[in-house]
Amino acid sequence: MVRLLPRLLPLRWIALLLLTSSATSAAPNILFAISDDQSYPYASAYGSKSVQTPAFDRLADQGVLFHNAFAPAPQCSPCRAAILTGRNIWEIEEAGTHSSYFPKKFPVFTRELESIGYHVGYTGKPWSPGNYVDAGWTRNPVGTGYNDATLTPPTSGIKANDYAGNFKDFLTQRRDDQPFFFWFGASEPHRGYEYGSGVKAGKDLADAEVPGFLPDNETVRNDVLDYAREIDWFDQHLGQMLAMLEEAGELENTIVVVTADNGMPFPAAKANLQEYGTHVPLVISGPTFFKGGREVKDLASLIDLAPTFLELAGADRMRGLTGRSLLPFLREGKGHRDHVLTGRERHSHSHPDNHGYPARAIRTDDFLFVWNVKPDRWPAGIPVPEGLTEAQFDGSVSRDFKSVADGYADIDGSPSKTVILENSEIYSDQFALAVAKRPEEQLYDIRRDPDCVNDLANEPEFDPVRDELRQRLLAELRGQNDPRVSGTGNVIESYPRFGGMRYYPGFKMREVYNLAALNDDDEWTALFDGTSLDQWTDLEGGPVVAGWRIDDGTIHRFADGGDIISKETYENFILEFEWKVSEVGNSGVKYRARGKLGLEYQILDDAKHADGKKTSRRASSLYDLSAAPDSKPVNAIGEWNSARIVAKGRFLEHWLNGVKVMSIEQSTDDWDRKFAASKYAKREGFGFGEGHILLQDHKDPVWFRNIRIKRLP
Repeated sequence: MVRLLPRLLPLRWIALLLLTSSATSAAPNILFAISDDQSYPYASAYGSKSVQTPAFDRLADQGVLFHNAFAPAPQCSPCRAAILTGRNIWEIEEAGTHSSYFPKKFPVFTRELESIGYHVGYTGKPWSPGNYVDAGWTRNPVGTGYNDATLTPPTSGIKANDYAGNFKDFLTQRRDDQPFFFWFGASEPHRGYEYGSGVKAGKDLADAEVPGFLPDNETVRNDVLDYAREIDWFDQHLGQMLAMLEEAGELENTIVVVTADNGMPFPAAKANLQEYGTHVPLVISGPTFFKGGREVKDLASLIDLAPTFLELAGADRMRGLTGRSLLPFLREGKGHRDHVLTGRERHSHSHPDNHGYPARAIRTDDFLFVWNVKPDRWPAGIPVPEGLTEAQFDGSVSRDFKSVADGYADIDGSPSKTVILENSEIYSDQFALAVAKRPEEQLYDIRRDPDCVNDLANEPEFDPVRDELRQRLLAELRGQNDPRVSGTGNVIESYPRFGGMRYYPGFKMREVYNLAALNDDDEWTALFDGTSLDQWTDLEGGPVVAGWRIDDGTIHRFADGGDIISKETYENFILEFEWKVSEVGNSGVKYRARGKLGLEYQILDDAKHADGKKTSRRASSLYDLSAAPDSKPVNAIGEWNSARIVAKGRFLEHWLNGVKVMSIEQSTDDWDRKFAASKYAKREGFGFGEGHILLQDHKDPVWFRNIRIKRLP
């Protein structure tokens, strides 16, 4: 029986037994170092003269140096969420846009490693910026932070975090022989920089590598060297960590991975899907585990890291992974990818109404194809609104606009940005590449144009390449249920933003930005316009009876009238409505309903009704199946609440007052467990297929208004 044990136990439990036995030391440690805003090729192992990265170079000599690694997004928090989940940004809802929620339903590899016995922690920047607490996390999705050790930084732009000192503190907290995963998240080379700090550190302006999308002048060269100075700082702490591991005899048993979350914080780079926005450094070193001393041009995506880490640790494959483990490639040199996908949504608050600049891209060995989903929008955010004069930049009109450089807010403020905007006629080419509106499709020949300054999308000789890449991109996006191709893309605009919000004169004030969504088209059908119940019947298809009436533009259930249903049936849709309920009241909006049974958006006085004792029966929950959080933004009894239901295939969402409060996927382990424990357990086919929208008569007064629906494909 002992011999059969490994065959009978799941891989997760085999790994756990190994990690808690005398064989623990066989499990590899993992040191993951990720800088903030560093483009390829800014490491000396790649031949860059502006940086000095001896620690990175040492790992390149011992490990595998990637020349074609790509961040899944050109922004920090979406990329970091994609790394943690092993999914593309369009697969992770709010976490795929900047500074929003991180839905807890998406598993992350760090928790998987903890579950099999790994000591997990981070220093510096983990998943950030964004709100994980209100999404149900008790800690940052990366793990436990170690940030107590500080130092005096050499420049005003560098953080005071003693990253190496905090790594030492982390190591002292683990058990003997316990394997670890440590996330070294440097804040460098994120802006701002101390201007001239690169030259002060001994760097030469002649060594500054200036890409073709930037002006080549002294200001920009200084800016590039200041950026390079902060990359050096990141590398210095990495070197100290390697020295600690070597001194402790742990380095041979440690996989070291070094990369960046997105490209350099310069115009036409960070926050763009062009090459310098997503092409990042990557080195993976583990000579004990695979052959080193290799430079490879094979394509890799950072979403491939999660399955790689899990396979190295002997953990089970995590649910929902889109990334592919790099381990077969690292060990055997097998071909890995012939393309990678990248994407972006909202970056900073650079457009009125909380809009972003959605785009998707496919990169092959030779070409980059970019699909700009909303080409009518400004790619770097809107310019300073017309009508604001120089005299008004003092804040008398808007404290958010004090100079022309305050426009195009998706570009980090910098000397390079200012020199381009203030000299747009002199640097007209660079100005256009940075901020001008773009065509829907762009194509670049990376072999000849790595700076992406020559768009070939309208060149007839490249039509076959463009058409093939478009088809490949859209096919993969459909397969991954990207809202931008499935007809639900505008829901992304409604995801809340928790970072700074700007005021744009003439547009909605900042307190209502997060409620603006889904109004970009004319595909909505009014189910109640405030004047007629023509869209509704009783359960038998007859007229709505007297217990329901129209009061001041609302549907009011005031006496026994029975449930009422929509005349038409729906399966995939977005339904929006407003509701309020009486004290101690109970009602609901059911969907995909057949007869009285259907999935239900619960409406309840949580505090006083008996059903409020069970979380899955409280307001805005999926009744008896999936609970909305206690932190949901419900208004007081007697006040109106806005609601939204999204049903698309197996995916269900409930929203309350602009915040998504419930999401679940049917036919998963989580769904099956909850369904088996619900009152619907014996109802075969419940919740699937077409059905009516049903307004419930639960014997209590309830009001509805502004009911509209949009069918989804």
